[in-house]
Amino acid sequence: MNQHATAVAPTPHACFVGPHCTWGGAGHALTAHQALSLETSGWADAVIETVSSGGWISVVTVHEAARLLAWNHAAVRAGFAPGTPVAISLEHRVLAVGGLRLSLLLV
Repeated sequence: MNQHATAVAPTPHACFVGPHCTWGGAGHALTAHQALSLETSGWADAVIETVSSGGWISVVTVHEAARLLAWNHAAVRAGFAPGTPVAISLEHRVLAVGGLRLSLLLV
């Protein structure tokens, strides 16, 4: 991971760091635009490489072998582990695991 992986992403006072977070910033609650657009956007298959205690997730796309670093305040509680298959929408900055959708702050 790079230098951003040890930093804590900025969180406004309106974020409750949990399922009740309503802030639409990257890495927090999905915005209405993200939620409505997900059905039409392209998804890439990926695998989680690492998850830090600060919420940083490193993923590698399956077909392009691109490494991406992202943050979401719920990543640790979601129980992600290295090797977990996921789908990622770069256009809308969303990570999907089964029915779970997480907004991402991509760096």
